[in-house]
Amino acid sequence: MKSKMYRVLSLLLIACLLAGCSNQVNTGEAAAKELLKKPIEAPVPPSISFKCHHDTEAQDDALVNQFIDEFNKPELEILDTLLSAAKDTELATGELPDQEFSLELRVLNRLMKKANALIDEYRGQEDKYIAVSRAALAAEKRYQLLAGSGGDNSLLPRLAAWAKEIAAKYLKELKENHEYKNIHPILKITREAAFLGADMDKYINEELRNALKFKVEYTNKMNTGRDWGFAFEVKGEAPLDLSLATQLSTFEGEGTGAYTSFKVNGLEGGEAVMDNIAETFPIKFIIENFNACESETFNIYIDRFGAQSESITLTPDEPDIPPKTVSGGSVQGGTAYSFEDVKQDGRFKFAVDLNNGSVNAAEQTFTRDNERVAIELTLKLIHTPE
Repeated sequence: MKSKMYRVLSLLLIACLLAGCSNQVNTGEAAAKELLKKPIEAPVPPSISFKCHHDTEAQDDALVNQFIDEFNKPELEILDTLLSAAKDTELATGELPDQEFSLELRVLNRLMKKANALIDEYRGQEDKYIAVSRAALAAEKRYQLLAGSGGDNSLLPRLAAWAKEIAAKYLKELKENHEYKNIHPILKITREAAFLGADMDKYINEELRNALKFKVEYTNKMNTGRDWGFAFEVKGEAPLDLSLATQLSTFEGEGTGAYTSFKVNGLEGGEAVMDNIAETFPIKFIIENFNACESETFNIYIDRFGAQSESITLTPDEPDIPPKTVSGGSVQGGTAYSFEDVKQDGRFKFAVDLNNGSVNAAEQTFTRDNERVAIELTLKLIHTPE
């Protein structure tokens, strides 16, 4: 008796479930078929720049999320109704009402067409890419989950091509206009284009690397005395390849320094010669915090200012007085003494202004005048794209 009652109740429950599923299916199908008769309308995407938006990132994310919500209406709500009804039917009967999800895919295809329409309209405006691509990728993901792949409808090739176009535009601005604010966005959009399927190997290994070349130059003019003393001019440079940097805002290079002139101030008669003036010495530079979006200044570190020693021979006019040779690290010692206040971990740190839009990303002169020497030290960071 009891088991018979349970069977009756179970049948009644299944009947109720089936009736509810049927109503939900009918409601969803009616809404879907009505929607498919209507023209596709897409909202206007917000403008969000790839450049220098770290201060507004949270606000930009909120705008994108709001846009995606508007983009998904009303298709996603109807799709959720159809899928929920299909799931309930499967639970009640053990079978899906439509194994191919044909109506669901037609609804989803509207989102794909909507995304394609946005790409058509805004592809020339890179500030629209972030919002449009995020909405398109969400639609692509849903379509692939239901259909198994994007197939001919896939949005990825078009998004990849758009991303590659933006990367090329930013790279051109960097090379021709020295737009250093493009450096971080270029790498970001390049990675995205590669992720979406664009072939970026040549771009990354050749074009981008050639655009990220710099060199640092320095000129050190030092006098050891005002009325009488040695006067030196030393110059040095080092190539810098930003593409090889482990951290994009910090990169380094090694080069050489050389003495370009020497004389003795106040020398009356006789001759003074720097014997090793033709010798060069190694010099290392580090560029730190080079980010035009986040700071108007950056740092240049230099490990030395001159050779370990200069050898100078003084020959008087009087023939009975023999020449005298003196040796010492005048330039290195005097300059290091004068800039002791900026010494950090064995290197000397100089904060310089970042000149966005100029081939000379930095050009700044530092002076010191003390009881030992007078110094005029000029540092340059020069953009040398190929």
